[in-house]
Amino acid sequence: MKKYQVAFFLTAATTVGIFYAWTRISAEFGLSPRGDESSDREPRPVTPLLHLVSDRMISGSEKAAGTPAPDFQARGNDGKLYRLSEIVNNGPAVLVFIKDGCPCSRSADQYLQRLHAAGRGWVPFFGVIDGGVMVADRWVEQTQTIFPILADPELSIIHAYGAESSAYVAFIGPGGRIDKLWAGYSETMLKELADRMKPWVKPGMKPFDVSDAPVELYAGCPY
Repeated sequence: MKKYQVAFFLTAATTVGIFYAWTRISAEFGLSPRGDESSDREPRPVTPLLHLVSDRMISGSEKAAGTPAPDFQARGNDGKLYRLSEIVNNGPAVLVFIKDGCPCSRSADQYLQRLHAAGRGWVPFFGVIDGGVMVADRWVEQTQTIFPILADPELSIIHAYGAESSAYVAFIGPGGRIDKLWAGYSETMLKELADRMKPWVKPGMKPFDVSDAPVELYAGCPY
């Protein structure tokens, strides 16, 4: 094959690869071609594709539904000692698994804070971070998270719930059973969480918007 033919095929392959990558990202995050002013929707956050939740992770998280939630006792960034069995004695709670320094955890946090605020405090949220109280306190300072962050320096809580990566979220029903464990976050997942919260929120959920969240399910950095 002549040199100019090799160069032609290499150029064509590169062009096709770039076009495919742009098409994939545009479809995933709702980006519009330059010059298209027909949509006023904000671009979705670009989350690394390597953190796309796998079928294996989804299957593993689904098996947790209906099982007893592992009880634990942990210190929060507010200095209080929390025990799960006491938290869910009269109602459900949400556990958010966080990895210190993970940008995906930061991205997920903004949406979870919206749901927490929409729930008016009727369904308590608790973050579980892979570090001590000082790490939990620093996380709150950096993110302005409005719910308590529990220290898990030995990752005992994280491993007990089978959270492989940050941004796993668990909805714990009253009485201490896992109603649902999500292996990451997405627009659909956030709406599913809101639906589980609604029966417990009086007089009802405040308006919230998660339409700028990723379409597909994303996890954070692995533990």
